[in-house]
Order: sequence, then structure tokens, then C-alpha cells
Amino acid sequence: MPPAAVQGTNTQVLGTIADSEGNPLAEVGIAVTEGSTAVPEILVLSGEDGKYTWPLPAGTFTLTARKDGYKESSQEVVVKEGETTRLDFTLEKLP
Repeated sequence: MPPAAVQGTNTQVLGTIADSEGNPLAEVGIAVTEGSTAVPEILVLSGEDGKYTWPLPAGTFTLTARKDGYKESSQEVVVKEGETTRLDFTLEKLP
């Protein structure tokens, strides 16, 4: 089920993306894969406050946060129907 199909429900993943000092990072791209398949919505960007929200159907997904100048970070998340799941990222600056 594509993300657009669940936008009217409370089934979603949300979180904050920050640097290693705790400062929020804006415009971090977050990609989602389910197994080896990318979810149809290509990318979600974090806001100026480092926060993002992505309506997703129930299932197990891998979210990957990417921003130029920072090390990419991936985490697996289990999304349950009708629930909001929090998943925060901390990105380390590249040397």
C-alpha cells in the first residue's frame, strides 16, 4: 500500500534529525525501503526544526537519512497499524 493511501490515518513515522551536538538539521533527505523495494514516495525532507513525518502503511521498513557533508545513517523500524512510531537520527559530520 503506498504512503498516499494511509494519509488519513494515524499510521506514520516521525522524528527529529540532529547533528552530533544535538543541533537540528534541516533539509535532510529520508528515503524508505521495504525489504529491497523502495516505497513509491521518493523522499521526505526534514524541516527547519529537523523534524519529519512520513505516513507509512504497517510493515517493516528501513529509513535512511542523507545530507551532504554528513555520514549517512540507516535504521530499521516496525510500523504498526494506527500507531505513530518515533525514529530519531543523529548524523555525524564528515571530516
